[in-house]
Amino acid sequence: MSDSPAGVQGGLIRRDEHDSAEVERRVLNGTFWIVASRWASLLVTWPVTIVLARLLSPADYGYLAVVAVFTRFGRIVAEAGVSNTVLLGPLLSDRRYARLHGWSLLLFLVVGGTIAAFAVPIEHVYKTPGLRWVLLALTSSFMLEGLTLLPIARMRRGVRFRELAVADTARVLCDAGASLLCAINGFGYWSLVAGYLAGHACHAMFILHAAGMRPAWPSTRGLSEPLSNAKRLLVASITNFAAESSDAWVGGAVVGAAALGGYTFMMSLARSPIEKIAGIIAFASGTLLGNLRANTARIGQAVLRLARITSLLIFPAFAGIALVADDLVLGILGPKWHPFVLSLRILCLFFAMQPLHSALDDAAITLGHSKASAMNGVISLLILPVSFFVFGRYLGATGLALAWLVPRPILIARLLLLFNRTTGLRLSSWISCFREPVLGVLLMALVVSGAQRLPGMLALSHLPRLIFLSALGATVYAAFLLIFARADVLWLRGLIKR
Repeated sequence: MSDSPAGVQGGLIRRDEHDSAEVERRVLNGTFWIVASRWASLLVTWPVTIVLARLLSPADYGYLAVVAVFTRFGRIVAEAGVSNTVLLGPLLSDRRYARLHGWSLLLFLVVGGTIAAFAVPIEHVYKTPGLRWVLLALTSSFMLEGLTLLPIARMRRGVRFRELAVADTARVLCDAGASLLCAINGFGYWSLVAGYLAGHACHAMFILHAAGMRPAWPSTRGLSEPLSNAKRLLVASITNFAAESSDAWVGGAVVGAAALGGYTFMMSLARSPIEKIAGIIAFASGTLLGNLRANTARIGQAVLRLARITSLLIFPAFAGIALVADDLVLGILGPKWHPFVLSLRILCLFFAMQPLHSALDDAAITLGHSKASAMNGVISLLILPVSFFVFGRYLGATGLALAWLVPRPILIARLLLLFNRTTGLRLSSWISCFREPVLGVLLMALVVSGAQRLPGMLALSHLPRLIFLSALGATVYAAFLLIFARADVLWLRGLIKR
């Protein structure tokens, strides 16, 4: 096992790091496996979720909701920025990967054991009998996550998306099957626990078999740079977690349970395009940037390309939700949700900025500026809780949505200035990048807004109007894309054919 980077790391040929077109092609082709896996999983999870909701009670789901607060934070601490260090940092030798893998496994075991040690006090605090056993069961999965974190990151770096997609699909199928089988036999909340553990075990078996790597005894030898980066990324993860969850623990105390519930539901509704489209692009972008890290100029062009393609896909989705928000809420959710329409529109604006922020954050790490990512987390922690308190106090649920917009331009501007200074890009490049997506959305907004005011539209009920306006907006934007962004369409088509 060599201590110098091998010529082939995790299936990735090193010369591809300097061949932007080849890397883009491989990442895009691999991404189709992730897309197929996630949409296939949706076809399974939605029906199973509906059946489970009928078989189980809200209290059954409450057990996992309480435990998730602790396990989610525990995973952030245990992950410790190691995954992004492997994905976006310099290539390591097999021996150094194994040592880092050993550190990762040890940290997951320590964090999982610490959470398990507090199982009894947590049960007493929440006054929920049996909660300790649920917490103990779920923290047992930390060992599996410690075993798979580094192999997954290395497989992503090696563009082994097909194997990752197979493992993810297997996890979903095992989770759904075990949960459904146990729920039918009356196991209550243990059905959800059993499904979760079965899915993780199945996923771990696939990953460990495909990756073929094992952890070594944790040692700091040769790992000073990766561990230093990981520490800074851990700070960023913890501060971001604390800041972004403050909408519940600060805003909730100000606006009350009812307003918080409406805001939270609108948050999940507004986030849906991010999860379906931008989430997949973000998965691929980390791999792309990590494999181009040796060439600063090409990283600049790659981020520009990612920002343009993402905005062409994401901007119309968020603009469409915002434009038809009234009909969407009244036609599908009912009038009790109408007071939260403005919150939905504001959150769409916030999430439209998310892909650019994520791409710039990944690029900063790739270019060796992980301190900037950590500092952004600190800035968010200083600004967001105060914003949630002030805006929520005076504007309720709408204020909680507005609070998200306060730090975001600051964070993006910091990363953008750093990125331009490092890569040599100019502001004019970004203006050109977003010109067609913004103009296309503005045209779509003008046409849809005009159609909403027509007498015939006003006479329709909410659901038919929603369907018609959605189809109209999609048609207008698609036509604009084919005329004014044809080069991007042809570029994507060419990559798919290759």
